[in-house]
Amino acid sequence: MRAVSTVIAAILLLGAASASLRAQDAGKSPEEALAQARKAVSEGTALLRQAGESDGDQGALARKALKLFEQAQKLYEFYVNKAGSSPKIEDEISHMQSLIYWSRKMTPLASEEDSGGEEKKPKSDPEKDLPGGEDQPPPPAPEPEEKKPETADLDSRAAALLAQAEKYEKENPEDFFAISVMYFKVVDQFRNSPSAAKALEKCLEYQRRHLERSAGGKPAPAPPAPRQADPAAYVPPSEPMLIRLNLRHPDPAIRLSNVHALVSAVGKKCIPDLQDLFLAEGDAKVLDAVVGTLAGLKDPSTVKFALKWAKERGAETGSKVIRLAAAVGKAECSRIIMIAVAVNADSVYTSQRPLNRGFVEPYAEKVRDAYGSGIRAEALEGLGRMGDEGVSGLRSCLKARSQVAREAILCLGMLKDHRSSGYISFYLQRNNAMAFRSEAMAALFIIGIEAVPYLIKNLDNPALRIWSAYQLREMTGQQFTASAADRWWAWYNQNRKK
Repeated sequence: MRAVSTVIAAILLLGAASASLRAQDAGKSPEEALAQARKAVSEGTALLRQAGESDGDQGALARKALKLFEQAQKLYEFYVNKAGSSPKIEDEISHMQSLIYWSRKMTPLASEEDSGGEEKKPKSDPEKDLPGGEDQPPPPAPEPEEKKPETADLDSRAAALLAQAEKYEKENPEDFFAISVMYFKVVDQFRNSPSAAKALEKCLEYQRRHLERSAGGKPAPAPPAPRQADPAAYVPPSEPMLIRLNLRHPDPAIRLSNVHALVSAVGKKCIPDLQDLFLAEGDAKVLDAVVGTLAGLKDPSTVKFALKWAKERGAETGSKVIRLAAAVGKAECSRIIMIAVAVNADSVYTSQRPLNRGFVEPYAEKVRDAYGSGIRAEALEGLGRMGDEGVSGLRSCLKARSQVAREAILCLGMLKDHRSSGYISFYLQRNNAMAFRSEAMAALFIIGIEAVPYLIKNLDNPALRIWSAYQLREMTGQQFTASAADRWWAWYNQNRKK
């Protein structure tokens, strides 16, 4: 049986049902609406059993399947509003909602397949969408974070959903695929709960039964039952569908084994699954494997994926994105890293006026402290591993006047890339905001003596002359007089490393 006989393929084929249902055309009576809803579910279930034999357009069928389920849901709502509910109707609705849930999870993958791999250009500059962007209004205050439910409440909800799946299993013992869908919802929504571990075992069991029946009774290969005490003895299954389910296993060692198994089984088709795991994974070893695999596959969607999540608030997400972007290693990933920092890190800018003597050195020390820990330290480490690619990407961030550019200025300083001194000193112009001038001075001070020749050359530019001279005075201790340029050159030649 080919790999396409997976749960994903099964869900996609549901849209082949020819019925075109509309809630507003449900008929004159609730009974007619209920009959149409049941007919849609029955036809869809019959098509799901034939999933392994189809070669249809899976991308288009995924959207049709979702639309069909949503229309059926409206039919059930029409019936309940007119005739009331009952335990039997509630069970039918619960089953249908599980199918809707799974269909929605599969639809993004189908949308990417239909795009033909064409990259869509962003409608706006991501840097200018961030706080501090040029000609942008002040950002709205962040919405208060929703309080996360207590662990006990999550366990209670997971147990209730598990009970629904067990009830459906008892009442429909031969409906293998539908039972597995019910258990999958528990696994996916409550990954770390005790109920999820139990649901995963049931989900895997009924998926194997479904595969065996689809193959005409031929037993599907079952791997040894994983044991927490001896994960080294675990062998991943061969079916991609079962591998995908094991990516939600509570044991990180088993998740790690299935990451490698999925890549071997489906190649680049594993990217959406790895991206989903990337966002949910908390184990360092598994996350390393996911990041390394995504980077190694060299798919353009990975850069777009990282850019999207770099703009999401949350230090944990920002930290993960930095690891992924640094692993990809392309120059544009430097901007992704700086966006993640700009979104999640507090500004180090001080309001003290830079023209006051003694400003630069204390501010440079403050910058060093800011990059010594937290998300900025992770960014600095990742960019350092990228080498010239990282530096090139940081320079491209200096094209705008945004929080991203300010962070890039400071990061170039911390990397002590003296070749970027000319790029940084551009922000010493008087028409720049004080924050940019201050951070440019701090970065040049950190770079040190190798930035001096660039600053001396700036003395011939009226827009850069005053601030460059001030910077030279702070760095060299030589006062600004008519002969200052000669003395600054002499100081540089005497103190630079030969």
